[in-house]
Amino acid sequence: MSKAVKRRTRVRLKDLRWSCPSGCMKFDTTDKVVPVKGTIGQDRALKALKLGLELYSPGYNIYVSGLVGTGRTTTVKELLRELSPKCSIPRDRAYVRNFEDSDRPRLLTFSPGEATRFRKQMEEFTRYLRRRLPTIFEDKDVITRREEIIARFGEQEQVDLSSFQERLGEEGLALVSVQAGPIPRPDIYPVYQGKPIAPPEFEKLVEGGDIPQERLERIGLRIDEFRKELRDHLRRGRALAREMGEEIDNLHREVGLALIEGQLEDLREHFEGKDAVISFLAEVEKDVLDNLSILANAEDGDGAARAEAHYHTYDVNIVSDHSHTRGCPVIVAANPTQTSLFGTIERIMEPGGIWRTDHTMIKGGAVLDADGGYLLLNALDVLQQPGVWPQLMRALKSGQLEIGLPDMPFMGMTTGLKPEAIDLNVKVILIGEPHYYNLLYGHDPDFRKIFKIKADFAPDMDLEDENLQHFAMVLARICTEEGLRPISRNGIGRLAEAGVRNAGRKDKISTRFADIADIVREADYWCGEEGRKVITRDHVHRAIQERAYRASGMDSRIQDLMMKDVLVIQTEGEAVGQVNGLSVYDLGYHAFGKPTLITATTAVGQSGIISIEREARLSGGIYDKGVLIIGGYLRRLFARHRPLALTASLCFEQSYSGVDGDSASITEIFALLSDLSGIPIDQSIAVTGSINQRGEIQPIGGANEKIEGFFRLCRARGLTGEQGVIIPKRNVADLMLHPEVVEAVRRKTFHIWAVSSIEDGIEILTGVKAGKRNKQGDYPEGTVFRATEECLKDYLNALRGRTEEDWKPIRAPAVPPARAGEGPEDPPGLPPRPRGAK
Repeated sequence: MSKAVKRRTRVRLKDLRWSCPSGCMKFDTTDKVVPVKGTIGQDRALKALKLGLELYSPGYNIYVSGLVGTGRTTTVKELLRELSPKCSIPRDRAYVRNFEDSDRPRLLTFSPGEATRFRKQMEEFTRYLRRRLPTIFEDKDVITRREEIIARFGEQEQVDLSSFQERLGEEGLALVSVQAGPIPRPDIYPVYQGKPIAPPEFEKLVEGGDIPQERLERIGLRIDEFRKELRDHLRRGRALAREMGEEIDNLHREVGLALIEGQLEDLREHFEGKDAVISFLAEVEKDVLDNLSILANAEDGDGAARAEAHYHTYDVNIVSDHSHTRGCPVIVAANPTQTSLFGTIERIMEPGGIWRTDHTMIKGGAVLDADGGYLLLNALDVLQQPGVWPQLMRALKSGQLEIGLPDMPFMGMTTGLKPEAIDLNVKVILIGEPHYYNLLYGHDPDFRKIFKIKADFAPDMDLEDENLQHFAMVLARICTEEGLRPISRNGIGRLAEAGVRNAGRKDKISTRFADIADIVREADYWCGEEGRKVITRDHVHRAIQERAYRASGMDSRIQDLMMKDVLVIQTEGEAVGQVNGLSVYDLGYHAFGKPTLITATTAVGQSGIISIEREARLSGGIYDKGVLIIGGYLRRLFARHRPLALTASLCFEQSYSGVDGDSASITEIFALLSDLSGIPIDQSIAVTGSINQRGEIQPIGGANEKIEGFFRLCRARGLTGEQGVIIPKRNVADLMLHPEVVEAVRRKTFHIWAVSSIEDGIEILTGVKAGKRNKQGDYPEGTVFRATEECLKDYLNALRGRTEEDWKPIRAPAVPPARAGEGPEDPPGLPPRPRGAK
């Protein structure tokens, strides 16, 4: 019977691998092909991109999803060039000093190129001031008018002071200048013998009798009165000095205004209608006139430094310049840090360790450069940079950019500068892999509102004649752009086969042309090594083999361990309760299959199926689910009328790392059936496949790698003609096996069987019929299921302490198997249950 099942389930040679037919290409070499323009096989993504690029509504930013190498970034750039979408005119932005609040720099917005012109005109204005201001106060007319003002006010002050001094003289007093520290001050002294003397000395003269006491008292009273009057005179003098200073300042302002009025008027006319610019120019005019003395004093060292620092306040700092931009700005941010994307405020440390900054140290970033156009970002780069994602979302939500220092408070970088926010009109195109989109969509509520368009680049396309021709046209473009040798028809066919293998199914071909291009480059190298002018199938095949060899270091080491029986895998003989399973190691750059010994042991008990991997916490959720499904399947087969009195353990032998996936489900079932029935398993056969609770075998991933992994081990030990692999029937469409495997199958030294049921699989492995219940509900004698059921009955009788004659079947739903250490008390005579059990 097993021979019939093997014949029926054996996979046909034509189903093991797709080969490009000789007539699938309509040309001899790629230099006879017109290179394709644009992207192929991505119609859905292209339609989404076109909509996202041309729809200017809030939230219609684009997430370009797809695997690396599918042409995402290249396609976006080409589509932007092709569509030439209409967009708002990009604007120049500049920051200037806010003379009312220097910590809040003003933002000026210009048409493209106007910011540069405004900055140049302001630079000319300050150069003009530097050149003319120091000279205008030395003008003869200005000096004369200034001296007249000084003389007039000096005369007024002198007239007032002379009258006061005359009255003092009449009273025998005099106005003197007294040194009070470094500052002289006026005071009133009495006069004796024509000379003013200090009050203490005057008192000594009184004591010596030289001056009468009455005169001392009278003079003391008059001095107090005149001192009060002196304070009034001094107050009037200070007022006159202020008036004089104001008149001189007005003179200077008049002269300064005459100097700058024409210059500023020209600027106002040029930027008429721009209120922010006109307002800034008015503030500049006022500041210049208020600080003429500082600006004009550029001769000596300290004065020159102060003047230069003040001239610096009139600088125009352009943070976004689109004077040379043609069409929509398209900015690709290769290194999206907070500073490079959103700009920053630079600082300098002055002597004494004090940080200083101003409006000229504000720097723009890629977001501002892309204003009015498109900004291309890599999702992974954005998510890896601290603070970038939250700030990007804030800017897109608010439509404004606030330039500041990076959000790194732990570095102590703070500044009081808060530039005026900039209105943004930018469309962001975020390029990343699908799981980043799912992560953001699920965890950031704003993401779905802001990135409403998803352009999904498929990793493959249908394997049709038209797409094959397009595939060849892409190869022609690669050869043309990079100066590679042309590829022959059979070389293109071998590359197409590699594309089908990468796609994972025989009805698809990969669109990850970056990987295909690498193969072409390496094939060109091997072609050159042979001195050939055309890349053939042999060159492509060698490039693929060399790539696999370079990446297969771990694969080779594991196989070496199996050959030395360090890792125990049998490829001949029979054994009860053990099956060769198959797993895949995916390193990212290389994936390979590895045989794994899976064993099962069974005994009387009520713990159900125990996975040693799960108990050791070495299993993933999908694997644990597969083990539970196995329990459901066994209950369906053998526990319709009686409970399962079973404790079974499953183990991936010599597995010391994590296990996940359900592709070993049928392997574990076969091991359990073998151990329960006592029927040995053929060790020359490996198995892979998952199962549902109804016993239907389901497809798995990595079928090609698993088959090839077991084949390499068998070939290394010597092919016997009995070895092979059992796979799910639904995986036949995925087969794209290495030519060596196909050749071995053709010679019947290796076999591949595709099964859709557990019954077919167990018959291939044991050579014994699985069995089917008869009308009485029993499995036939001599079948695997009959032997299994008999064993389960014995387990149940042992558990209950009954014989078969004592057992009366009952119709009741199957009870789910309990976990280890749970259930009713074990009867006397059985081994004690684990510690901690109820």
